[in-house]
Amino acid sequence: MKLKRYVLLDNNRIVDLKVEADHKIDRIAYLGKPLLIGNKDFGKIIATSDDATDFIRENDLVRYEDYNGVLIVGEVEEVEDIRNNWVLLETKILPKNRIVTIYKLIGDDYICVWKKEEV
Repeated sequence: MKLKRYVLLDNNRIVDLKVEADHKIDRIAYLGKPLLIGNKDFGKIIATSDDATDFIRENDLVRYEDYNGVLIVGEVEEVEDIRNNWVLLETKILPKNRIVTIYKLIGDDYICVWKKEEV
């Protein structure tokens, strides 16, 4: 199995392997096995993808940018449904490529699990 760029772990975190590329991946892990980078165990791999937004699920929160690439400050909305390349939010339908941050419920709090890298 070839690992794709983004890895969803059992703790709901999303690891960007490109960002972690400066560390040696000690063992190529398979689904259900740990991802080990350097001396750190990041967690068990649940899924891999070339697009981090593939890991968005209903009830996650997302921050997004408008069609001009401007971050909508303070706007974080709950995902109500996901359709191919679109997400249905509380107030709008948004293409996935506009999402810049994903928050997942971990315990009692929403935690940032992925943030789009600056280009």
